[in-house]
Amino acid sequence: MLELGKLYQIKENFWLLFPSKETAAAARSDSARSGVAAAFIDAPFGNADHWNKKLNCNVTYISPNTIFFPVETDGNYVKVVSGEGVGWIVVRNWAKDYFEEINIVRKNLLIK
Repeated sequence: MLELGKLYQIKENFWLLFPSKETAAAARSDSARSGVAAAFIDAPFGNADHWNKKLNCNVTYISPNTIFFPVETDGNYVKVVSGEGVGWIVVRNWAKDYFEEINIVRKNLLIK
């Protein structure tokens, strides 16, 4: 699963970004009945709009190539910080291949 304290980049698909773990859980439990994805999707606009209306909240998404930082995990729910904002994504174990860990090398510069 995604580890706290590491940077990741989304390799493919869009991931819905829920404002709270509770809204992510509500969407996940309802997604089987509604047929509207609550995790990753190919076209995010309709799905985000669906959950905005259904859950009466602001669901956005993070796009492929987005870099994010996990700050909290609880089972399949991961709170992330990204350029698109802070929120919760739904990540199951089989989805780990959709993310790539990013290593950033910091170089110390000596100026004389």
